Amino acid sequence: MPPPTPLAILKLLDIHLSTYILIGCVFQTLLFLSLPTKIAGLPAVVFLSWRIFRTYLIATGVLPNPASEGVIMGRASATMVNADGKLSENGGGGDVTVLVLGVRSTHALGMLSPGMKDVGDFFMNMWEEANADRENSGLLTSSPGLRPTDGEKGISLVFLSYWRSLDDLRAFAQGEAHRKGWNWWDTVASKNYPHIGIMHEIFSVPRGSWENIYVNFPSMGMGNMTFPVKEKDGKTAFVSGLRVVKGPAWKSSKARMGGKVDLLGG
Repeated sequence: MPPPTPLAILKLLDIHLSTYILIGCVFQTLLFLSLPTKIAGLPAVVFLSWRIFRTYLIATGVLPNPASEGVIMGRASATMVNADGKLSENGGGGDVTVLVLGVRSTHALGMLSPGMKDVGDFFMNMWEEANADRENSGLLTSSPGLRPTDGEKGISLVFLSYWRSLDDLRAFAQGEAHRKGWNWWDTVASKNYPHIGIMHEIFSVPRGSWENIYVNFPSMGMGNMTFPVKEKDGKTAFVSGLRVVKGPAWKSSKARMGGKVDLLGG
């Protein structure tokens, strides 16, 4: 996973919209107290005008839309990549194991609460260990932290990862980075940080029991899976199984799982 940007970190902090509005009000009040009225109101007017004008330019196509970056137009689906580098015939072309890993803080300081930095460090070390040797670790892809909508009830982060097999995931759990994190949880966090919660779910999905489709959507989850393939020079390349798809063989969920294609109904 790429390191989070400062803006991404701000979005993950447990800071409510009302707090940002109040900070802006305080800043604007200080400007009115220290500057002439016409000058004090100028920054807000200029900034709001620019935001409106920029939105208009994006909406009319004059400026590129940043929200469209990475979007795959049309229909796309991710499949397995075989050892010879060829794509499997359908989405359910092999076994997949999915790990859902979550952390939650109910402290008033949210992600800035005591112990949360340690949790973040242990998580980062685990992902770095798995990514360091993906050919052997079996990690196919992992997501950045996803924040569910919790409202006023604390803040949670959820990480999705996809693995070649359940055995690979179990080997990861016995690895040094995970064992250090688990020992810290048992000896320190569980006793000193009751506001921190952790969870995981594991799904071992057999061949022919999974599929995916992305329509005018950026790749995510299974769409980011890459598979190790040996090249002619002996080096290992990681190949994506994501492809643009057309025709009845990709029209329905059943067909994408390798089931019989209904040429009439899809």
